[in-house]
Amino acid sequence: MVIPVAKRRGVKVFTWSEDVWNPAVRSVEKIQEKDLYGRNARTVCFNNPDHHNFLMGLMEDFTRSYELDGIMWGSERYGAFGNMVESVHNRNGNDPSLVTCFCNFCQEKARGRGINVDRAFEGFRTLEAWVRSCRGGKRPTDGYHVTLWRILFRYRLKPEEEWPDGDNNVIIYKTESVIVELTTDVGLKGIGGASRYNGPAEMKEYAEAVVKPAILDKNPFDVEYLAAGLCGPRARGVWAGVDTAMWDIIGKAKGLPLYKILATDTEPVTHIRMYASGGEFTWQKGSRFVGPDDLVKQARRHKAAGYTAFKYRPGGGFARLGIKMADFIPYMRDLRQAVGPNFDLIQEANTRWSMEQCIAIAPVLEELKYLWWEEPTRKNVDDYVKLKKYLSNVKISGGETMPNRATLAEWVDRGAYDIVQPGCDDAGVTECWHMARMAGSRGKLICPHNWQDGLITAANAHLLAAVPNRFLLESNMTPNPFKEGLFKEKFQAVNGYIDVPQKPGLGVELKDGLEELYAPIPGNWNMPDPNFPR
Repeated sequence: MVIPVAKRRGVKVFTWSEDVWNPAVRSVEKIQEKDLYGRNARTVCFNNPDHHNFLMGLMEDFTRSYELDGIMWGSERYGAFGNMVESVHNRNGNDPSLVTCFCNFCQEKARGRGINVDRAFEGFRTLEAWVRSCRGGKRPTDGYHVTLWRILFRYRLKPEEEWPDGDNNVIIYKTESVIVELTTDVGLKGIGGASRYNGPAEMKEYAEAVVKPAILDKNPFDVEYLAAGLCGPRARGVWAGVDTAMWDIIGKAKGLPLYKILATDTEPVTHIRMYASGGEFTWQKGSRFVGPDDLVKQARRHKAAGYTAFKYRPGGGFARLGIKMADFIPYMRDLRQAVGPNFDLIQEANTRWSMEQCIAIAPVLEELKYLWWEEPTRKNVDDYVKLKKYLSNVKISGGETMPNRATLAEWVDRGAYDIVQPGCDDAGVTECWHMARMAGSRGKLICPHNWQDGLITAANAHLLAAVPNRFLLESNMTPNPFKEGLFKEKFQAVNGYIDVPQKPGLGVELKDGLEELYAPIPGNWNMPDPNFPR
């Protein structure tokens, strides 16, 4: 026997097990790892309970049967990330999709550690595409090392930047921008933004298949019939960016900032008051996200930054967690007391409250002198007209996704809205201008929906500067690198106001390499909160 001889000579004895299994072993496929696309790998999974139990039993047998000093384990595992980006071992033929392990057992363990598995798959597939591109000879503008780190850090907002939203308390984990660029035969370029909520991938495909053939070799000055009024849901939302880009070209061709062209019968105002739009929180106890107590902190922070108005939401999980108006109203009172009587408060409801809830809270909004109430309940004109009877001073606003004046007409004709909120990201400049004029002719104000990026802000600012019924412009206060990071020049709010650019067209110029710097990330912009009750 080897062990007794080794012991007599003072040699310690360890059992050695190695992470190598012959694929010919019967039923080994039941414990093999799964790659990124669910295919079996040659390696076996440590989180598979059958494999785990086998190893534990084997080690117990060794230690009970022999006089051992210890256990040794031999394994050369780099992990999925290391195997995907490595370039020297030629492991799996350097195929970046053959990384492990993504089996059901590993997924379940990841969920237990708070990892969102769907996003993990998306992240690895994004990395896979980049690795294939690099190995195919496409060199990134800023080099491989810098671009790799950008992929890692841009893939999601930082954990502390994520925020909960809606009655299902979904987590907003990324932001996107949809930018249309048009070029004329004389070299003039125009840019325009469209709402990301219509689906960036769908809009890009639609732009190539439908928009490009329709406008190629056409005159951008014919914007009224080339692009205006064509916006709609999903892929057709890209027409908003096309329309705005044409107006950008028109301004550049005329050598005028866009607002000067749009201001047909009013003196433009280029110093635009903005309001801080945020107030995202959750009602879930023990969540990593802030609760309703944070509203006062947010309001004070925005007031200190120079804003004179603050809009906030009902909070994540409001309906699902059974929150009552009696639970909500004390925080409204705390807000008013914290900011004082001369600071405007705006209640956004995202159409999430019932008429009964709205009728219950309407007197409180009046008492606390709120400036306006945005989309209080589902979009039914009769309900909004009825709700107006409970309000004497607080304005009702809405219409943020309406793509043309036909969809808005009944709402302003019947007085359901005091403030209309179409945005250039959903309707384009042309239709937004017409909607603003239509609302103005009926004594209604316009305050564009502006929950996107700096390019949308520029278009909406030009629009507001040019219409007489202008009111406030929204400033999205949630983390968003595209809010101020798209342009070569600085364009941002200062002390609660923003100045409309004075250069021709929209007056802003995109940074170089944006598409590479912020490569598209597949999937929706939100994900389920794994800790929220289902």
